[in-house]
Amino acid sequence: MPGERTVKLLLGVDDESIAAPNQGSFVREERLLRWQSLSFGTQSELTFAQALDRAGVFFMPLSACRVTFAPGVRKTSELDFLIVHRGVTAVVELDGAPHNGRAADDHRRDRAIKRSGIWLVERVSSAEVLSNPDGVVRDLLRMMIYFRKTA
Repeated sequence: MPGERTVKLLLGVDDESIAAPNQGSFVREERLLRWQSLSFGTQSELTFAQALDRAGVFFMPLSACRVTFAPGVRKTSELDFLIVHRGVTAVVELDGAPHNGRAADDHRRDRAIKRSGIWLVERVSSAEVLSNPDGVVRDLLRMMIYFRKTA
């Protein structure tokens, strides 16, 4: 039935066969990892999501968004994670092999996101996430609380 997927997602039905329509859309289907009806392109993304979940944090993984890069230039981009904690919104990008050699493009996009009003854009090593996911989340949440106090 058309729209049934959307209704199930809105109702919070935990069905691994249902993919969010605006989530993980930049990941090739054969590489997708699924957990809690969410899609991930790498093991580090999945591990980070599970650590955020254990911490009870609101997060959106691999969400497509529209960002203004220059006057009149808007592009669709995919954020690794959009996180909200205690009134602070942050974007977290996991960097590793897929990002090697793209630093200039990554920083250009980070600046565009900041101009959009999300001032906290953090880049975290995928290797660090895989070795200490709960520690990475703990540090990030502390930073978000500090940011709120000083902003």
